[in-house]
Amino acid sequence: MIALAILFMVCFTVLAVVSSGLRNARLLKLTRPNAGILAAELSLTNVVEEGVESGDFGDLYPDYNWTREIVEAGTNGYYRADFAIFQRGQRGQPDSTMTIWIYRPGSPSRRLGVQPPP
Repeated sequence: MIALAILFMVCFTVLAVVSSGLRNARLLKLTRPNAGILAAELSLTNVVEEGVESGDFGDLYPDYNWTREIVEAGTNGYYRADFAIFQRGQRGQPDSTMTIWIYRPGSPSRRLGVQPPP
C-alpha cells in the first residue's frame, strides 16, 4: 500500500510538471508585436523628421496598429521618439510602449529653421 501511495504521488508530480511545461510552451507560441519593432525600423534611417505617424502591420499582425511621435529635444540633432502599439477594438491603454532618444545631426531642425531637403 505504501508503494502504491508513493507511485501515485510520483505520477501526479510528473503530470503537474508536464502540464506546466505545455502551458509555458503555449504562452511562448502567442505572438504580439512590441514597440521594439518600430524602434529598430527608425534606427535604420539617417534622417529623422518631427511629426506623428501611424499605421498597421499588415498581414503580419492584422489586429494591431501603431503610432509614432518624434519631437526635437534640442537644437543639436537630438530627438525623442515615442512609440505605442494598440490592439484594434480595445480603447485605453496601449499594448506596448517605448521611448527612445536619437541623435541624428543631419536631420532638419525646425528650431534652427532648417528645412528638409526636396
